[in-house]
Amino acid sequence: MLLAAAASYKVRSHEAIAEAVKFGRLDLAEVCCSSDSKLTQQVLALGGTAERYSDWNGYNLVSRKGAQLLRDEIL
Repeated sequence: MLLAAAASYKVRSHEAIAEAVKFGRLDLAEVCCSSDSKLTQQVLALGGTAERYSDWNGYNLVSRKGAQLLRDEIL
């Protein structure tokens, strides 16, 4: 998505990221992770936006309800 945005708007990639942020999308949606995952931690430390989704916080992907909850949250 970012590469397509950069190509179509003829801007640098960081400007494409800024445009994506305006639409309220996360930089990272980490699924099936621990509550203290390093990947999300690093994205947040760099000033990005990230959320963790896993069974420990209500997103049990084994169940239909948990999968639908995740889908509704990230789409």
